[in-house]
Amino acid sequence: MDYSDERMTSGDIILTIFFLGSFFPYGHIIYTGINGIYFGLQGFVHAYGLAAMIIDAVYMTFYLLLPICLIYQIWYAVHVMKKHRILKIISLAAVGTVILGFIIVIPVSDCIVRAAAEEDPVRIREYLADKYGEEFASDVKIEASGNFDSSTISRDYYVHTDVLPAGSYFTVHNDPPHDDVYVDDLMEVFSETNDQYIREFADKLEKDLDIADNIDLEPTVNSIDFGDYRHGDDYKVLFDRTVYEIGSVRMHLDGFTRDNVFECVSSVWKEVYPKTKETKEDGLFAIYLLDKDYYCITIYIWDGSYEDGPYAEIVDSSDTDLSGMEGTRIELD
Repeated sequence: MDYSDERMTSGDIILTIFFLGSFFPYGHIIYTGINGIYFGLQGFVHAYGLAAMIIDAVYMTFYLLLPICLIYQIWYAVHVMKKHRILKIISLAAVGTVILGFIIVIPVSDCIVRAAAEEDPVRIREYLADKYGEEFASDVKIEASGNFDSSTISRDYYVHTDVLPAGSYFTVHNDPPHDDVYVDDLMEVFSETNDQYIREFADKLEKDLDIADNIDLEPTVNSIDFGDYRHGDDYKVLFDRTVYEIGSVRMHLDGFTRDNVFECVSSVWKEVYPKTKETKEDGLFAIYLLDKDYYCITIYIWDGSYEDGPYAEIVDSSDTDLSGMEGTRIELD
């Protein structure tokens, strides 16, 4: 190929800069292959290596970024690169760098996936020990959800425990991978298999806190130190080992008027909220008023932790004679 002896023009330099910039999609694909990409069509997984690069390439093709860059590179090779030898050298160096990056991605991503496969179960067991007790965590079986190949990291793990009935399991979710940030649904599954646990636990709290008969506490159970508890044992032994918060109550009335709604709010604020506020961090508390056991009105109490207050606000008053009270503010003292 004959090259021109003429000096490169400013136009050639600008076109070359754009040419090098057009390699950004390939760099992003390489980065994605190593760093991974979330992919949800096959479950909660983080794809790495070749799988991640293909997914990223599909995304950039869909948004036309990759095709546009490829077309420009072909045009540059035909119309600009042949003018000067240095441009060919620059182009080959750029292409070689991309190829080298693609080659390196596979072994690097494979190491990442292998490390995660070994480390995640260990970290999950530590997380469970901190939340539910050492004895509980030492006796669980942890397995990745679904069938995942060597290029993906499971973000959901199934955990089998004797606390639940045989064949049952709960899920631990890791988001993002490699961070010690986990969430689980054990309390939801435990409550489903022991459907009276929450209600009986609430009854105990109502008795201990001397709550009026027409008020039902609605505790949220965050964790339990299970110890040597196994499914089929009397779960009442867990009441004193339960970590919970109370963010709402149900109050039963026989008919509503504007005055008795205000009285209910004042009563809860003065007699119930002080007994429960230490169980939760934020200053929001909900009151659900029921007329003959039918839900009617929702009221939120803000205790002034984050804004002016304290005050209450009616946020829903549908299906009652007081419909239209939404937004009514009730000052508290």
